[in-house]
Amino acid sequence: MSGGWQSLAYGEHASVSGGSDNESIGDDTSILGGKNNRAGDPDANDRDVGTGATISGGIANRASGDTASVSGGTENHAFGPVTSILGGTRNTAGDANREDHQIGWYATVSGGHYNVAEGHSASVTAGSTNKASSYCAGVAGGQRNVASADYSAISGGWMNKARGLKASVSGGADNRADGICSSVSGGWSDDAPGNHDWAAGDDYFSSM
Repeated sequence: MSGGWQSLAYGEHASVSGGSDNESIGDDTSILGGKNNRAGDPDANDRDVGTGATISGGIANRASGDTASVSGGTENHAFGPVTSILGGTRNTAGDANREDHQIGWYATVSGGHYNVAEGHSASVTAGSTNKASSYCAGVAGGQRNVASADYSAISGGWMNKARGLKASVSGGADNRADGICSSVSGGWSDDAPGNHDWAAGDDYFSSM
């Protein structure tokens, strides 16, 4: 341990460079600064949890997935392997229930608050209470949006759902893209239920 106040580094090759009340628990873990951050097992019991995890700063952040990282923000948790959180508040990369460290490999949250990137290589860029829960699913922003199918995407809006493979919702509110490669461009309470269907505001176009 090279610095910090009331900080601990007790994993093998673990380090704390600065800040206060930080704990670098897992082997090869590191914390650069901030306050009340923990790299490694969030329960501080197992040095084999969170090997190589890093925290750059912020307050009360946790990085407990192997080689997971948190750059800053407050109360963020990079829980899955090779997950990352850049900032924001109370975001999770990995298992939303924080039980299985093997869920959400490579998931990323860039910012916002209460966002969850749970799928393998899933991402949430910003906004609040958004969730990307399947392989390569993505939510760019907005609030309470859910991209739950592989390669599904939501650009923004409120309470939108992309539940079909490669489905997308561009914006609006309470829209649903359920078919494979279906899309909703915007509007309110619009549906694209079939494969390759497209809904745009008050207009609906079916592939059937």
